[in-house]
Amino acid sequence: MIVTDPGMQFLAHASAIGKIQLTQYSFHELQELYSEKELEQKSPYTIKNIDELWRQLESAKQTGYICEEQESSLGFYCFAAPVYNYENNLPHWISLTKARSLFSFL
Repeated sequence: MIVTDPGMQFLAHASAIGKIQLTQYSFHELQELYSEKELEQKSPYTIKNIDELWRQLESAKQTGYICEEQESSLGFYCFAAPVYNYENNLPHWISLTKARSLFSFL
């Protein structure tokens, strides 16, 4: 079981909701945010570098959603999508977390 409370913080690069928020940045802005060559690891599945993060963000821009597979917490998969306003700004996000054991296709 995973429990989150209001105000809990997760690494943006290791969470679906964080990655969706990062889609609004350019590669150069990401390099400024993540000046380290290696990204902090939360699990063995956490992405390791900014190039890999950028590829995921570009894919999310194309598909309209992003998946995070056990990057923040072992045994859990998260999905997130942007919610744009009438000015095409990104003020909101939505996410869903599901336990790996509940996936019938894995």
